[in-house]
Amino acid sequence: MVEGGAEADRSDELEGLLRSYGQVSQRLLQALQQRNGALAKGRNPRQLMAIGALQAHVTMALQALTASQA
Repeated sequence: MVEGGAEADRSDELEGLLRSYGQVSQRLLQALQQRNGALAKGRNPRQLMAIGALQAHVTMALQALTASQA
């Protein structure tokens, strides 16, 4: 029975982490969208592409998280 309890604890912890990840990711996307113009100032094209890639990956990760919970 101890193993089942430990497994349930790990599952609960993982669910909590996934929930937190989703919330932080949504806040990050909102901040990136709100500050899009300010982020572009003083950045070179490579940096702008990196920010765009980050935004795309976070979006895809949130879609995957949503699909995993459905």
